[in-house]
Amino acid sequence: MLNVNNRRCISRLSRRSIQNNRVRNIMAVAAIILTAVMFTTLFTIGTSIMDSFQLSTMRQVGTSAHAGFKFLTQEQYEIVKADPKVKDISYNILIGFGENPEFKKMSVEIRYTEEKNAEWGFTLPTTGTLPKNRLDIATSTKVLDMLGLPHELGVQVPLEFTAANGVKYHETFTLCGFWEQDAVSPVAEAFLSRTYSDEVAPVWQEPVSAEEGSWWMSGAVNPSFWFDSAWDIEGQVNALKERCGFGHEVNEGVNWAYASSEVDFSTIVLLTGILLLIMFSGYMIIYNIFYISVSKDIRFYGLLKTIGTTNRQLKKLVRRQALLLGLIGTPVGLVLGYLVSFFVVPIVMSITSIADEQVISVNPLIFIAGGLFTLITVWISCIRPCRLVSKVSPVDAVRYTENTGTGRKKAKKTKHVTPFSMAWDNIKRTPKKAVSVVISLSLSMILLNGTFTLVHSFDMDKFIENKAVSDFYITDASIVNLNTPTSIYNGVSKETQEEIRNLNGITDYGCVYMQEHLHNLSDTGLANTQKIIETYGETLPEMGKTEMLRLLNEEHALPSHLYGVDDFVAEKLELLDGTFDLEKFKTGNYVIVSSYLNTGEGRYYNIGDKVPIDFGNGNIREYEVMAIGDIPYALGPQHGHFLDIYITLPAAELIAQTGETGALNMAFNAQPSAISEIDAWLKNYCDHVNPDMAYQSRETFAAEFKNMQNMCLTVGALLSFILGLIGILNFINSVITSIQTRRQELAVLQAIGMTGQQLKQMLIGEGLWYTIMTVTTTLTIGSLITYGLITGITYQIWFFTYHFTITPVLFCIPVLIALSVIIPMLCYQNMCRYSVVDRLRESECMVTQNKGK
Repeated sequence: MLNVNNRRCISRLSRRSIQNNRVRNIMAVAAIILTAVMFTTLFTIGTSIMDSFQLSTMRQVGTSAHAGFKFLTQEQYEIVKADPKVKDISYNILIGFGENPEFKKMSVEIRYTEEKNAEWGFTLPTTGTLPKNRLDIATSTKVLDMLGLPHELGVQVPLEFTAANGVKYHETFTLCGFWEQDAVSPVAEAFLSRTYSDEVAPVWQEPVSAEEGSWWMSGAVNPSFWFDSAWDIEGQVNALKERCGFGHEVNEGVNWAYASSEVDFSTIVLLTGILLLIMFSGYMIIYNIFYISVSKDIRFYGLLKTIGTTNRQLKKLVRRQALLLGLIGTPVGLVLGYLVSFFVVPIVMSITSIADEQVISVNPLIFIAGGLFTLITVWISCIRPCRLVSKVSPVDAVRYTENTGTGRKKAKKTKHVTPFSMAWDNIKRTPKKAVSVVISLSLSMILLNGTFTLVHSFDMDKFIENKAVSDFYITDASIVNLNTPTSIYNGVSKETQEEIRNLNGITDYGCVYMQEHLHNLSDTGLANTQKIIETYGETLPEMGKTEMLRLLNEEHALPSHLYGVDDFVAEKLELLDGTFDLEKFKTGNYVIVSSYLNTGEGRYYNIGDKVPIDFGNGNIREYEVMAIGDIPYALGPQHGHFLDIYITLPAAELIAQTGETGALNMAFNAQPSAISEIDAWLKNYCDHVNPDMAYQSRETFAAEFKNMQNMCLTVGALLSFILGLIGILNFINSVITSIQTRRQELAVLQAIGMTGQQLKQMLIGEGLWYTIMTVTTTLTIGSLITYGLITGITYQIWFFTYHFTITPVLFCIPVLIALSVIIPMLCYQNMCRYSVVDRLRESECMVTQNKGK
C-alpha cells in the first residue's frame, strides 16, 4: 500500500473548513475561552490563597523556616547545627517578656537574635540595624506606639522584664532599628544586644526544669532551620530528633504554613476529586460544542469519504480543527481568567483575615496547568465526534437530517398535531444532544442554587451564639491577648460593672468569676479519671503530660477552673447531660461539672456524685453534681489544660467562700436603639478611660458572618455566571445547528403547507421545551444533588442549618424563556433569506460545491 504524504492536504482542508464555519468557530472558541477562564481563575485563586495564607501563616508562626526547636542548651544547638540534613540554621535567645503596663494588650518578647533568624522571622529592621552596643534595642513600631514613642532612631525605650532566676529589670535602651509590625502577628518583638543578653540571661549549658512563672525559659537557645524540601516536615523533624538523641524533653515546632508539612492521604484524594470534577465539567461543555458542529458538517465528511478519505484522516481533520480553535481560545482564556482573579482574590482574602498579605500569584504553573488542562479537555471532547465521522457511511451522511434513530419504530396512533407537539418530537429525535444541552444549562443553575442554599443556610444566630452569648462582652485585655505571660482573671472591677449597669438601654447583664484551682479528686473522681487516661491517654499532648500525670498519680489532683456565674450566665450554660434547675442551683448546694470531651464522654463525675472543693484554710465543702456541662467558651478564659475539670457554682456561693473579687468578664444585652451608643461608649472606655480592658460586640461577629456569606456568594455566583455563559452558548449553538442541518426538512414542511407562523411557533417550542427540561432537572435531580453535596460538605459546620430554596431558579426562568424565543426567531429570520426552492436544492448544491473544491 502506498504511503501518501497528505499532511498538507489535511491541513488545508482543516483551515478551509474552519473558514467556512464562522458561527461554529465563534461558539467553539467562546466555549474554549470560558473553559480556560474557569481553569485559570480557579488555579489562580487557589494558588493565590495558598501563597497568601502561607505567607500570613509564616508571619503568625513567626518564621519562614521549615521548623525549629525550643529551649535548647548551647551543646544541643551545636549538635543540631552539625547535622548533615539541616540545610541552614540560625537562632535566638529568649531573655524575657515585657512587663510594662502599656503591654497589657499585646505580648512583647525580648530576645537576642542573629540577623538571619530575624530575616526569617520578618523582624529584620527596615530602618537602622540590629543592636551592636550593649544598651541598643531594635523593635517593632507596635512597641513604640504602645509606649507612645516616635518612630525615630536614638529614642530612649524603657523596658521592664524578668530574666534568669526571676530577677526583675528596669532598663532604658537606645533605639537602633525598627520595622513595621505585622498586622497578623500575635506578638511583638524587642531585640537586645548579645552582650546584654549574656549578662541577664546566660545561655543554658545544662537543661533547666520548668519553674513557676515564665522566667525559667530565659537563656534558652531557640533555633530555626531548613531542610532540602518542605515535604513531610514533621517526619524530617522526628528523624532529626532521633539522630540528635533528643527525647520528649525537647519541644519541636513544625511550620504549619507549608501545605506539605504533613502528608494527608485524604487531602490528596479530595484534591484529585476536585480536579477530575473540573475536567468532567469542561468535557461536558466543550464536547457538546464539537459534537453539534460535527453533526452539522456530517454531509461534508461523508462526501470526503466518497472520494477516498480514510477514517484516520477524517479523525485527524476533526482533531486539527479542534486544536486550532483551542490554540486561538486558550491564550485569551488564560489572560481573562487571570484578570478575573484580580477581582475575586481580594474578596476571598478579606474573608480569610489575611487581607494585609494579599498575593496575586504569578506562578507560571498557573498558565501552564490552565492551558494544558484546557487543551486536554478539548482533545478528550473530540473523541466521540471523531467516532461519529469515522462510522457514518457516505450515503447516510448526505441524507443526514439530525435523526440519529436507525431502528424500527412502533406505529403510532393518530393524534392532534400542533407546532408545540412537533417541537417535542424534534427534540426526541436527538436525545443525546438534548441531554447534553440540558445538563450544560442545568449545571450553572444547580451551582447557583446550591450557592444560595449554602449561603442562606449559614445560621447567623448559631454563629454569633458560639462567638458571643450577649450583645456585649467586656474583660481584661490579657484574656483577649492569649500571648500575654500573665492573665488577669478578676480584671472587671465592681466599679466597671456599676458603670455598665448604669448605662442607658442595658436590659440584662451577668458576670463570670473564676479561679484557677487545683482540684483534689474524690475516690470516685480519681477512678473515673484513671479510666479517661486508659481510654484517651494517647490524645494528650506530650508537653505538660508528665507533670499532669504526676499530679494525678501522686496528689490525686487535676488543674481546674472554678467558675461562679450570675443568673444571666447560668441560663446560658451548655449542658451535655442532666437537667438544670436555676432555683435549686441558687441554693449553693449544687455544681455543674465538665467532661473530658465536649460530647459528654469521659466523665470525671456523674450526675448525683458528691464533689469536694477545697477553698483553702481548711474550708472544704461538698456539692452535688446537678448536670454535666460547662459555661460557653466565649465566656471562659480562652484556654484549657488538656486534662482538667471545670466546676461551675453560683456566683454568690463562690464569693461567699473565697471573698469579694473582680469578675473574669461581664456579658450584657441592650435595647436595639441603644446598641450604637453603647458600642461607642465601650470603645472610648477601653481605648482611653481604662486601657486595661477589652470588649467585643455581637455586631462585630455579625459583620464577620456577613463577610463570609458575601465571599461564598461572590465566588459561587462567578462560577455560576461562567458556567451559565457556556450553557447559553451551547443552547445557542444547538438551536442554530439544529435549524441549519434541517434547512431542507423545514423547507419541505413549508412546501406541503406549514405557514411561517407555525414554523416559528415550532422552533420557539423547541427552545421552550429545553427551558422546561432544564428547570425540571434543576428542581428535581439538581435539588437532590445540592442537598447531598451541601450536607456532605457542611456536616461539621456547627453554624449550618439547611434551608431549601429555589429563588435563584425562579429568577433564571425569565432569562431562559427570553432566550428560547429570541434565538429561534433570529435563526428563522436568517433562514428566510433563502427561498424554499433554494433550500430544497441545498443537498445538490453541497455536492456541486464540494466537487468544485
